Amino acid sequence: MFWKAEGWGLRRGRRADVSVALPTSIPGISFESRCRIWFRCKPGVPKRDVSVSVARAASLSEVYEIAQGITEKLSPSDAFKAEQKISLLFAYWQTPEQEKGIEFKGKLQISLPPEDADRAKQFDAARRAARLDEAVTQDRLAFLRKTVLGDPYSAQLWWLHRNLEGAESETSWKAFDAFVRPLITHTAAEEDAEIRLAKIIATLVERIHENPDRLNTLAHIATATLTSMGWSDLADDMARLSPDSRSPSHDNSSFQSSAQESSAEID
Repeated sequence: MFWKAEGWGLRRGRRADVSVALPTSIPGISFESRCRIWFRCKPGVPKRDVSVSVARAASLSEVYEIAQGITEKLSPSDAFKAEQKISLLFAYWQTPEQEKGIEFKGKLQISLPPEDADRAKQFDAARRAARLDEAVTQDRLAFLRKTVLGDPYSAQLWWLHRNLEGAESETSWKAFDAFVRPLITHTAAEEDAEIRLAKIIATLVERIHENPDRLNTLAHIATATLTSMGWSDLADDMARLSPDSRSPSHDNSSFQSSAQESSAEID
């Protein structure tokens, strides 16, 4: 026994009411759409040439494809916007691509179901948290770029504070020179030279402290150098650092003389 085909009867047109889910721009969250579609044979097309089921399927398929193309680009909060845009498209009779012998028009009501609204709230909360983390990271990078890495002095202070305030109070200047100093954007050549000289002198003091016998040699050489440069005040101060200068039998003039002789030899 064959199913009896659905016919148009005396009516020229038909109506279909359906509810469908339309995707949003967020995967897993969909609009709920209640659609009312009117469809009919086009004027001059015999009813026997087009079945009601084919006309209904072609109309609903066209409506869904067009509506889906709009809603999948909108956020869950844009239900009203989606409804207005779709209503404008289906307000007038039009012909579907799959069936040229009919025409249709329709009206849609679009809303966001409660469960999808809850998922949208969770998504928005997660997105706000992620954007907050990004903003904090950008602020920190801007601080490092503009303030910390703006000049060597600020970079060294930041490095010292960072290490002293950490769990392990260890300041590795080798790590600073290897990783931080190359990132400093406005390092002046003369300022960098001054910092290197200060580090050399600091290292020299540490080594003299470990080996006091070398102090006398250093004092003679440094006194001679400072004398040749015309800085007699510094040369006198350096001469007093020598252990020989502290001896009761030591004559400071002889030390200065030997320093001058060493200066002559250097020249």
